[in-house]
Amino acid sequence: MTLALFLGTFTYALAVLRTVRDARGGQPVFVPQLSVTVAFVLCVLSVLGLVLFLAHLAQQIRVETMLRNVHAEATDTADRMLKRHDPEQPRLEAPTVPESAAAVAATRSGFLTGVNAEALCAAAVTADAMIVIDPHPGDAIVAGTPIGWIWSRTHEDLSADVLERLTGAVESGVSVGFERTSTQDVGFGLRQLTDVANKALSPGINDPTTAVHALGHSAALLCEIVERDLGSRVIADQDGVARVVLHRPGLADLLELAISQPRRYGASDPAVLAQIYTLLRQVGWRGPPSSRDVVAAQRDRLDATVAARDFDPVERANLAELSEQVAASIRGRWLPRTK
Repeated sequence: MTLALFLGTFTYALAVLRTVRDARGGQPVFVPQLSVTVAFVLCVLSVLGLVLFLAHLAQQIRVETMLRNVHAEATDTADRMLKRHDPEQPRLEAPTVPESAAAVAATRSGFLTGVNAEALCAAAVTADAMIVIDPHPGDAIVAGTPIGWIWSRTHEDLSADVLERLTGAVESGVSVGFERTSTQDVGFGLRQLTDVANKALSPGINDPTTAVHALGHSAALLCEIVERDLGSRVIADQDGVARVVLHRPGLADLLELAISQPRRYGASDPAVLAQIYTLLRQVGWRGPPSSRDVVAAQRDRLDATVAARDFDPVERANLAELSEQVAASIRGRWLPRTK
């Protein structure tokens, strides 16, 4: 908007300048008073626009604002791509890819940015086939390497025409870009939050406070995601027959993404480790029973990291208390603080 205001003012001022005439050349003096006044007002608005733009820019480049924006964008992606977990609704199991399945290779290299599930399902129904897309949005793929498999539901060999048609449907139904986007990539926002924590923990920056803030946003995002259907998505036709399988990250993958690197890079900082314990505690409390083993496994790995470090007795006691709080939240108990 600021750029448009500047360009508009500049263009308008040039146009008005062409109409100004002096007494030379036998022409009468002419100064368009109204047009000059409008140009003056536009110049004042341009100055105000520049000041507002600088104030807006100063706000946008704050790390707290960036973390908030990434969190909001990731939440929108989760709302769009992940359904709320319903324990009463049966979930289709992803079939095993048979040895006779035909591999479909990527035609371009880059990041998988999206999959048109409806188009793939329609093509699979027409050919009475199954389609499995192995990478999920956000994965890097290389041209010429397999990204999926196709096979007939009757386990008969597909004809050359049908195989070519299904291969074309997969190629057109898969979007590849030169960078990751949040359109269908559930883990993209979490990756960005983790990158902020990693950079804050680098020796050149040494900003554990920012890392703790980033982990707090990761905890809130994971608590929103953990109550949704994670893992592979099986798409069925109108008769309830599985037709397309789209692989997606599960809770174990997302937890590993959120805390594995911060746990390693912040292993010597009790505040960072304490925030990771808090993250596990919150996710363990919000998650369904099926998530308990995943959270418990991450807690055990975090305990091993703490045990390998030389903390003083007070720090070690605080971290041990947090570890017990994680174990209690997995069992459905929220222990109060003792200190």
